[in-house]
Amino acid sequence: MDNISPIKRMEIKDPYTIVFYLHRPCVTFLNKLATVFIIAEGSLTGTGPYRIEEMKGDTLILSAFEAYREPLDVKRIRIIFFESRPYAAKRFVEGLGDIMYRFPFSYVEEARKKGIKLVHFNPPHIFLLGFNLKRYPVNDPRVRKAAALAIDRKRLALGRGEVVDGYISPNAEGYSPEVHAISYNPSIARRLLKGRRVGFTLLITQDLKGMGEEIKEMLARAGMDVRLELPRDNKEFFHKILGGEVDAFIVLYLNETGDGGDALASLFHTREEGWGGENLFYYSNPRADSLIESVFGVMDRKERNAILLEAQNVILEDLPAIPLFSPFEYHAVRNGYELMPHNAMSLWLKTLRRRR
Repeated sequence: MDNISPIKRMEIKDPYTIVFYLHRPCVTFLNKLATVFIIAEGSLTGTGPYRIEEMKGDTLILSAFEAYREPLDVKRIRIIFFESRPYAAKRFVEGLGDIMYRFPFSYVEEARKKGIKLVHFNPPHIFLLGFNLKRYPVNDPRVRKAAALAIDRKRLALGRGEVVDGYISPNAEGYSPEVHAISYNPSIARRLLKGRRVGFTLLITQDLKGMGEEIKEMLARAGMDVRLELPRDNKEFFHKILGGEVDAFIVLYLNETGDGGDALASLFHTREEGWGGENLFYYSNPRADSLIESVFGVMDRKERNAILLEAQNVILEDLPAIPLFSPFEYHAVRNGYELMPHNAMSLWLKTLRRRR
């Protein structure tokens, strides 16, 4: 379910208290609420460490809120937005800026050579190789299983992250090492295809081109001819996926709440109001839906994890997406600044310090 769909209605008890009434039990509701921005109608009023001083084009200027509950070392911040992470990284390595949020892996070595500090963190996210189940030939489960058998995920994850066998990251609530994994075995992959060659298109972002080439090579050994398609930017990438224009794609699922139940609900529940918001695969399985829905009413962690494990195994039988790995992530910092690592997707500007 999405982050606000559990809410049936709200009641303001007093200036400091809001009561939420929910449609159904939701044990992760407080996690979800933490990701929702609540602002006064018609006013960008918040309680954070910085105020918006100016917004112009692709630039946002922030100034410190002097009444904030703790002192801020950096008083003014200029944020520049880019549509392409690789281009932003290129400009950063060339000398633009002091900090880059989510610095791409493909530029890590170049950054290290130039003495740029990389702040490492492990968010609860996973890379998936997803399939459009409406398109031939990937609508054939034998093709999807052959692809899973043909990909050496350990080799793929080397230096990039931690291999995952299921759809819940090792850094997320509900992770289990007991999920029914598909092991690397290209010879069985070839037997599944019965000697015929299968071709399909794989959509991948520019910063992951190297990983795409590796996957293409692995699949070729099993009898699959993959054509890589690299869109200009993220806007074109998601336009093609949402328009159903590609057979397969590599996507990073960003788990904002850090909960495995939220991941399965968003990725694999049948698309309907409040559910399946990031189901890009056209996947639907009533058994998976039932298990996913039930987990939000269970408080006992052991029981909850058992349901999540069963749900993952059901989905893995259908294989609408191949789990690849949970990535290592970096922020890039230089020019005498320090930043405290944080395992969520957010960058905490209040932790920014000038090196003494």
